Amino acid sequence: MVDYEVGSMAETRKFAPGDDLLEWVQKDNCRFVHAVYRVGDIDRAIKFYTECFGMTVLRKRDFPEEKYSTTALGFGLEKSHFVVELIYCDIPHQIKGKFLTLYNYELI
Repeated sequence: MVDYEVGSMAETRKFAPGDDLLEWVQKDNCRFVHAVYRVGDIDRAIKFYTECFGMTVLRKRDFPEEKYSTTALGFGLEKSHFVVELIYCDIPHQIKGKFLTLYNYELI
């Protein structure tokens, strides 16, 4: 049996396959806090999120040696608001056999 943990760090409940997850969704007060999107044009994507949604750039990091960059955008502080993280990586760089690990960085 595989257990799935859901909820905040302060209150975690375990669910097993077959449990009534719909009931949990209807009663849960958790929120979606972080989404990650891989983009082909980081500057165009930043312009879209800032101009269309009014988000601001919270952090931006470039990794030239791995040929990728990340940008986090949000409506407020990352600890208390929803954040969109955009990841751009050089596709030809990956095709040449130099696959990257996109999450080998430390959050600021």
